[in-house]
Order: sequence, then C-alpha cells, then structure tokens
Amino acid sequence: MAKAGNRAEFTKEDGKRPEVGEGRRTPARRDTGFFRARSLRASFGYAWEGLSYVWATQRNMRIHALVGSLVVSAALLLGLDRVDFLLVVFAITLVLSAEVLNTLAEALVDLLTPDYAPMAKVVKDVAAGGVLLASVFSVITGFAVFVPALRGLVRAGWGDVAAHLSGRLPWAVPALTALVLPALVGLFLPVKGGKR
Repeated sequence: MAKAGNRAEFTKEDGKRPEVGEGRRTPARRDTGFFRARSLRASFGYAWEGLSYVWATQRNMRIHALVGSLVVSAALLLGLDRVDFLLVVFAITLVLSAEVLNTLAEALVDLLTPDYAPMAKVVKDVAAGGVLLASVFSVITGFAVFVPALRGLVRAGWGDVAAHLSGRLPWAVPALTALVLPALVGLFLPVKGGKR
C-alpha cells in the first residue's frame, strides 16, 4: 500500500490517474514537435555539447581532426575530382565518428561500472578496435586516392606542377588556414569543457 505522503504524486483528488507530467515526479516534455524552432535549437545545442566534450577530453580526437584537416588541404591543392574528394571526406568522417562512439562507450562503462571489471575492459577494447578499423580504412583510401594523383603530377614535370599549384594558391591558402589553424590551436591550447 502506498504511503499517504506519496499518494498525491500519482493520483488526482478525484481518484483518476493523472496525465503525463501532471502530478508526477517526471516532468512532461514542453516541446514535443520535431520541427519547432526551440526543440531543434535545443537538440543542436545538446549535440554540440557532446562534440565539445569529446574534443575537450580526447586528445586522439584532436589529433584525428588535425590530420584530417591536413589531408583535406592536400586534396584541395592537388585538385582531386569530386568522387575522390568525397571518398577522402567520408574516410575522415568515419574516423571521427568512430572516436565519438569510442568515447561514448568509455563514458557508459565508467558510469555503470566504476570498479574494474573484465567485461568493462572488453567493451572499451572493442570500441577502440572500431576506431582502429576506421583508421585502417582511411589509410587505404588515402593511398588509393593520393598515389595516382601524385604520380600524375610527377609525370607531368615540375614546371606543370608549379603552374598547377600556383593557380590554386590564391584561393587555397585561405581555405587551408581555415581548416588547419583551428585544429592546430585546438590540439595544443586548453579548451573549455574538459580536462587535458
């Protein structure tokens, strides 16, 4: 039998069961519409907080981001075609996503099992293995995309290479700075929201 002090939390005065969020401990969701601006803004805010946590606490994430920015910069300078460029971006995104999932697995294990447990180690090792597989895929993709492009430049001769690069530098340098500089700064300078 429920205690009298808790009864008001689960029933109305007329004896009927309350609606969701009415007289209960769990608050109702005020904004359930997917396309409402406040709900979308909150969802993006939560997602950004999650990415900020991964960035602030995981050094490997910052290293992956720096390497990825350098690879994208090289792709822009070499003038890869659309398919090869998308393959490069996909490989980088796959590695970053695997790192996010690895951080999620580690956080859940630490939350559920604060003490050492063999299965907790298994979960963390499997998550790290996913990052390794994604990294191997990205390396293979890099070789498959960049080796033919570099080989073509070498065969073209240094004069053509210089002309090719000089034609891209006016717009490539600002783009490279925007890509590499934030990743480089984020790798070495403290960031808010996590511990180094």
